[in-house]
Amino acid sequence: MFYTEGGKPVRALVTMPFHGGGTTAFAQMTTEDGIRVLPAGRWKAFRAAELTRRALRIKAGLRITLSSDLPPGLGMGSSTADVVSTIHAIAGAAGRQLSESRVAGLAVQAEKAADSLMFQSKVVLFAQREGRVIEDLGSRLPSMIVVGCCCDDGTVETLGQALIEYTPADQREFEQLRRRIRAAVRDDDASALASVATNSALINQRYIPKRRFSEFMEVAERAGALGVQISHSGTVAGIIFDGRDPESLERAALARRMLSLRALEPNWSFRTDERFPPIRLRQGKYRDA
Repeated sequence: MFYTEGGKPVRALVTMPFHGGGTTAFAQMTTEDGIRVLPAGRWKAFRAAELTRRALRIKAGLRITLSSDLPPGLGMGSSTADVVSTIHAIAGAAGRQLSESRVAGLAVQAEKAADSLMFQSKVVLFAQREGRVIEDLGSRLPSMIVVGCCCDDGTVETLGQALIEYTPADQREFEQLRRRIRAAVRDDDASALASVATNSALINQRYIPKRRFSEFMEVAERAGALGVQISHSGTVAGIIFDGRDPESLERAALARRMLSLRALEPNWSFRTDERFPPIRLRQGKYRDA
């Protein structure tokens, strides 16, 4: 929770880029009425298609085919990847290109709360329920190696969770974290960023505790990690290492072994500084990770 210039408290987040998966959307204009999204049941993508069709004043019918390798309900941004790729694919099919802020507005309308992955070239503090940038923090996060796993059982529906009622003390702490993350991105300081993420995770643990968080933290400490990060509305969490430290690969491998010994699986690792920009293979096709 952060204060805007007008003094209004706004819920906002910073998204950690994950390049281990994504969604590809292919949009086709059809002579049929209405919109069809495949596979069936992707209602957030369907809603995004409705909103985009209306915004671009498309008269034709639409058929959108989605292909995703992101597991749903874990807090990995699978819904936002579906929604954003759908919006871009429809715009591409119509010969249009939408700004990041326009896509953000449509995405939040479609799924009520969205990650900021539509902003591909900068790090933002993003009001996930309002679809607007609260602060542009810089061009990229510091280089990090992240070992991820699920810290709890089952899946989570973000919109089904009650909003946390933060205390005034919490809000003051968030403002301090905002200043610290601004400096961490500016100074390209992975250690400082990891410290901010860890503090944020500990605040969240007071309200929406992850069942195996203490085991997860023990692994992070024993592996010599800089800190941890979590999906606040999901089950996934990540152990953070400095991507520029030659010893980090060995430490990350140790963390994965320890997670496996504790049956904190599946687990995976990735780098935040890998770059896989959106690709338009042909008109109407778009991938978002």
